Amino acid sequence: MGGRPRGARGGPGAGRKRPGAARCGAGGRIAGTTTGVRPEHPTEEVTVLFVLRLHYTATEEDAAPFVPGHVAFLERHHGTGTFLLSGQTVPTSDGGVILAHGPERAAVERLAAEDPFVANGVAAYTITAVTPGRVHPALAEALAHPGD
Repeated sequence: MGGRPRGARGGPGAGRKRPGAARCGAGGRIAGTTTGVRPEHPTEEVTVLFVLRLHYTATEEDAAPFVPGHVAFLERHHGTGTFLLSGQTVPTSDGGVILAHGPERAAVERLAAEDPFVANGVAAYTITAVTPGRVHPALAEALAHPGD
């Protein structure tokens, strides 16, 4: 058996809403989030979120003096609604993860460079852009009103 997984676009079950999953809203967009344009459909707006994966480039002990600045960085961007979720990995020695949205990837990259961990050379980010296909209703509500 090959091809796309069941429920994938164009496959069996395409267009069918699954229990517990919400589409991104009118036109595939969650209100209040960053949008982009699909290259294959230049007039169609899509939601774009960013997964920022922080990994230490030095030891946790080397990063320790910069923790207060890093926490202030997180709080500032959570307060503006740019950061939707953040947390440490398990184990913590792996780093952390942030779910964010912003006007464009370049803006998110500039923002990540301002993190005191990065500015002081003890960590780096890998940034992945994501266009959500399905969103849990509780998360869709939160994404519709970032910063609330």
